[in-house]
Amino acid sequence: MKSRVINTKHLIESSEGYLGYTSKLKPSLFYGNPDLEGVAWLQDRHTNKMSYWKLLKDEEIDGLRTWIYVPTEKFVKKFPNLKGKTFTVKFDLVQETRFAKKKRAQAGERKK
Repeated sequence: MKSRVINTKHLIESSEGYLGYTSKLKPSLFYGNPDLEGVAWLQDRHTNKMSYWKLLKDEEIDGLRTWIYVPTEKFVKKFPNLKGKTFTVKFDLVQETRFAKKKRAQAGERKK
């Protein structure tokens, strides 16, 4: 499995948390399959410490597919500054390669 680590230098930071666009992030991390891509590790650019985030919601906001991740309770206890924060991924670019289509199709097969 590919490393699902994202450095926060690639994200927009706000008081609510982090925002990332698929066009700016590692292309292989976000094909659109929540079963395979439902977790992520974020590495803080200031401290180099890593935290584990799980997918909370998959919804459409402003016409873009949007995934919202939250940190796990273990990492909120370890890093209290993460309390109430979210990591939002907006799919402004969706890969249309053969491999990406296969990954998205795998999600549909599992649900049947």
